[in-house]
Amino acid sequence: MSNISQWVGIDVSQATLDVYIRPLGKALKFPNNEVGIFQLLEQLKSFEINRIILEATGGLETELIIQFKYLDDCLKEINQEIDSLTKNNPEWMAKVNLLQTTPGIGQVISTTLVAALPELGQLTAKQISRLVGVAPINHDSGQHRGHRMISGGRSQVRAALYMGALVAMRHNSTIKAFYDRLVERGKSKKLALTACMRKLLVILNAMIRHQRPWQSTDISLSLT
Repeated sequence: MSNISQWVGIDVSQATLDVYIRPLGKALKFPNNEVGIFQLLEQLKSFEINRIILEATGGLETELIIQFKYLDDCLKEINQEIDSLTKNNPEWMAKVNLLQTTPGIGQVISTTLVAALPELGQLTAKQISRLVGVAPINHDSGQHRGHRMISGGRSQVRAALYMGALVAMRHNSTIKAFYDRLVERGKSKKLALTACMRKLLVILNAMIRHQRPWQSTDISLSLT
């Protein structure tokens, strides 16, 4: 039955995403947050989807729509990008394969990073973070110390890193431990996730620079 084209209805509330899949007749519930959205997207990958019907609820559905749009855009472009990389630029394809040795980095994310961030591996950790827009920027004035925020950069790359960090928090022990430490120290989950995006980017940058896969990557190299 899962191979039959399915319709997906999603009821959005502040706390949860209530999902119903028909004609399969399957009901699912996820928290309406970054982790819950990722879990929903992972579940939907196993179905042949005809259409997704989403309830508009005054903005509570915004993050979910953003992620659906990002994945849809990636799926439309990924085959063309991979074909181009394979046929016309074997060096790019080698980078894609190297990045995919990282737990949490799959074909869509690695191809997006290589295609949209050709500077990967050529800059320092600080430079690549600023270029992408995941480096915290000071908002200080005189003696006032404002919040550190990320701004600017390349939104397509940040979207890819966002999804990569969510996956890595489940399947990459280095990123998961880093996230857990930040939360234990009192950082908000949103700030901790952003920090994981930055850490993941810095490590990937070092992997490309030193041409070393994840399994043999010395994490200290990412600090240079």
